[in-house]
Amino acid sequence: MVAAQRPEADDGNGPNRHFRVVRIDGKRRAFSLEPIFWTVLERAARQLGVRLNRYLGGVLAQSPDGNSASVLRCAAMQWLLLEQERLRATDPVALATGITQAIPVPALVLDERKRIIAHNQPFLALGHGDDGAPARAGPVHLHLPVPLPRLLERLTEPTAPALAIDFVLEFGLRKRTGVLNAALVTRTDRNGHILCVVRNVSPLR
Repeated sequence: MVAAQRPEADDGNGPNRHFRVVRIDGKRRAFSLEPIFWTVLERAARQLGVRLNRYLGGVLAQSPDGNSASVLRCAAMQWLLLEQERLRATDPVALATGITQAIPVPALVLDERKRIIAHNQPFLALGHGDDGAPARAGPVHLHLPVPLPRLLERLTEPTAPALAIDFVLEFGLRKRTGVLNAALVTRTDRNGHILCVVRNVSPLR
């Protein structure tokens, strides 16, 4: 009988983590990470054209004495930051889309004209009632109590944190209310993009 391998030292094996065994340098090593980190690490390896186990081995070799799970999480975040800078310089819409897709809760990005230029699947799910039925087809409108130019100005301040803002979201003839966190994604002399992450929301009315 072969004993089950325990994950390498971590701060706990929470219910939302995925346990995976990876062969690195001929040895089986086990890690427990949240799904989003596995997704980012797989994308990073794919971008470099290498297998995941080879990519993880290279990352861990740079910090042999560190907590393995923490090292992998830091590598995932570093790759995301580099991707953000790369996309920021090329295509702000692609940057906005990439950010929202990496967020597991409802999120969207607004431009300076308050148009929704990117969103994720959890945001679309807000248009469904508690019974799962979608609201009647129609335009989606987001209403904020702060004018966009003023919000962009506040978020551009050097020490500006993410701002908690009330909102009303209309799906055709139905709506939800709630609170979102707003943070600046990009800002130029001519335009800006604001990331909005929903914190809490009312039932669809």
